[in-house]
Amino acid sequence: MAAQLHIIATSEEGTRAALRAARQLKRQLKVARTVLLVPCAPAQAIATPDERLDTVENYRQLASETGVDVTIRICLGSTCSEMARWMLPPGSTTVVGGRRR
Repeated sequence: MAAQLHIIATSEEGTRAALRAARQLKRQLKVARTVLLVPCAPAQAIATPDERLDTVENYRQLASETGVDVTIRICLGSTCSEMARWMLPPGSTTVVGGRRR
């Protein structure tokens, strides 16, 4: 059993697609916990507590609409690769949404 499944938030459409894919993976891998990592640029880090709460609630609603129960983590960092380096355990299963190529 995989302990956690990580999703990296991108655009609204990309995150929704990643959440749908994660819903399928969660069943297949029998994941105990799903974590949605939301990148936050340093300039956004000065947001008020109400603004941060709104951000979390927007992602929680998005996850709820796709049927995925997630723990949301706002991650301060300048790039997604920096966030991944600090927040993703080695060998973790991670889903990143984006355009189909």
